[in-house]
Amino acid sequence: MSLQNRKARPVPLEQYEDYGDIPPEGMDLEEVELIWWTVAPRLSKKELRKRLKIVADGYRDAGRFRYAAVSDAQGRGRYPRGVINVLKQVLKPRGLMPLDTADDVLYVQVEIWHLCISKALEWCPPNALPRKLRGIKVEADLGL
Repeated sequence: MSLQNRKARPVPLEQYEDYGDIPPEGMDLEEVELIWWTVAPRLSKKELRKRLKIVADGYRDAGRFRYAAVSDAQGRGRYPRGVINVLKQVLKPRGLMPLDTADDVLYVQVEIWHLCISKALEWCPPNALPRKLRGIKVEADLGL
């Protein structure tokens, strides 16, 4: 799907800064979008589910209850619908996504959302990323 078509779709909570989403420190929302749109065509839903389960199973909820809005209740928004649907399948049963949505919006606990974004960045080939994200990826690989 082209960027133009993605931008034409309605995005929930457009009246809020970053649409109610909370990008990781050092990234903006467009970079997070790029990460997920880079991962989506490279991993099957089965492979993505397997990888996200490993991430979710290794997550220790610290009892923080800040949430980021990631899509509407049907999985439509800035990120690939297939990615959102897989996230929902993995995170909802673990209590990391509220079971009920407000304002027809899907929310994810911020900490697990940022962890999933970091892992997704690892799954991106460096040549598909702009310089800034390649730098973040290299820093993460080096443990910096």
